[in-house]
Amino acid sequence: MKQQKDEKVLTKYQIRRQLIDDIVENGAKTALSKFRRSDRFNGRIVLDFANLRGVNFEGAYLVDVSFIGTDLRSVIFRDNLFYVSNSKIRTSFRGALCMCVDFSEQKLCEIDFAYVNFTDSILKNVDFSGCNLRGTVFDYTNCFGAVFDEAVLMRPFGEKDLTNNQDDDEKASFVFANISMAKFSKGAVMDVNKITAESAESTEVYLVKKKERYKTAVKNSKKIKRDKLYAESDIENVFTS
Repeated sequence: MKQQKDEKVLTKYQIRRQLIDDIVENGAKTALSKFRRSDRFNGRIVLDFANLRGVNFEGAYLVDVSFIGTDLRSVIFRDNLFYVSNSKIRTSFRGALCMCVDFSEQKLCEIDFAYVNFTDSILKNVDFSGCNLRGTVFDYTNCFGAVFDEAVLMRPFGEKDLTNNQDDDEKASFVFANISMAKFSKGAVMDVNKITAESAESTEVYLVKKKERYKTAVKNSKKIKRDKLYAESDIENVFTS
């Protein structure tokens, strides 16, 4: 009995591995459509904690896909369907890495984005209505025209803190984010003062800070490469001296 159970678990792992490889090789739209037509599809696709960095998701249907803890850095999202009203199935990005991603113009209503890291992403005119954005990082993002109606951007007042950490109020972070023309209204749970204090004063300030951040990143990258060369040189000297 135990052996049969182990074989079943292994089979599930193999199916997941094959799907991820197919997504990376052929793009999400083709791979997911093919998977849904197979007898392996049970109504939901779980890609939790997968490494999908840089994968092309253009045109893919993603309502039934789970991305909990997934590495989605530099992924291409364009013309996707994330949300269907009155659907019992909801995609989740909880804890995912979404740095340097372009979600512009996407409708992302009622999705769980708690603790997602959006740093350096483009979120222009994104509809975050009704989303769970507790602990979400929007640092250095372009949220121009984004909608946050009825979104939850912190732990609601009066809700018990299960972490027992009095300093952790799970507030979303908007350090130097561009929130020009963004809409924070209609029942959004948030700390207005914190968002205003952290975010860029204008689109111009945001662009300046992004440029400064980029220059620092390039400088640090060169330093890392230089230090690596020095380290390799030292190792070579040890074995050749």
